[in-house]
Amino acid sequence: MHREAGVPAENIKVALVIHGAASTEILKSEFYQEKFPEITTNPNAELISQLASHGVQVILCGQTAAYRNITKSEALPEVQISLSAMTALVQLQNQGYRLINF
Repeated sequence: MHREAGVPAENIKVALVIHGAASTEILKSEFYQEKFPEITTNPNAELISQLASHGVQVILCGQTAAYRNITKSEALPEVQISLSAMTALVQLQNQGYRLINF
């Protein structure tokens, strides 16, 4: 949207911090299928890959990962794991990011 409006790519920095139930959406397909047996491929994998290829940081809350027993090897390769979502959000805001909470 911003690129289409003429904002240069170098002026756009985006991070996606994931926590809670959304954590299943960043799993590799074999682990996604364990949660949703009727689905053979994580339908979000391509989107996550495309976002990462455009410079979007995809960050999983480490507390969610621990609570839901998600290991780094179960997450898509583009996903980083932070200590917590709050930690990631504070660090990103200290780097000049602005929180869009929805």
